[in-house]
Amino acid sequence: MSDRIWGMDQPLMSLAETRSAMLAAREALAGFGQVLDQASGAELAELMTLADEVSAGAGAARVQVTVEAITRGEVAEAGVNVHAWVRDHAPSLRQGGAGQVAKVATAVTKGGRTWNPTGAGPDPESPTGIIWDGVRDGSVSAGLACAALGEVDRLVPLLRVEAVPTVTRALLELGVQWGVPVLRRLRPRL
Repeated sequence: MSDRIWGMDQPLMSLAETRSAMLAAREALAGFGQVLDQASGAELAELMTLADEVSAGAGAARVQVTVEAITRGEVAEAGVNVHAWVRDHAPSLRQGGAGQVAKVATAVTKGGRTWNPTGAGPDPESPTGIIWDGVRDGSVSAGLACAALGEVDRLVPLLRVEAVPTVTRALLELGVQWGVPVLRRLRPRL
């Protein structure tokens, strides 16, 4: 994908450093509206792009945490389904989006501990692997991932096996540029 937000080339931070940076970001955003009037017009555009990148990274992190929780058996141990687990631990997704995060995480993990916890994940050339790559780097939202998984599932019986990765990537690129409605209109036309 050309619009990668969080690439694998980023320097790795420890979990403690990552948590600290996330806490600092949360604090910075808490008072954001009170200082926004200090921004120039050019700074507004820059701040919008930065806020979008932070939001995309947070969206990717939500799905990754959910995948890890499923993989470790934390969701099963809590005695709830994945959707309920996400709603319990990501309250802002109660307004919408918890189901999408749960669906993507369930697809990636095949619904349980069968997924490889060492980070291998799904086959990188499978539709799920291609979509998961975009979700992890923040270029594909959980909503777009759900739509792409559904559309690819409907297209696979009509495609040659060797065309599936190319079609999956093309659908994602279309979705990243134009959104879910355009992605969904393409399959019937094909």
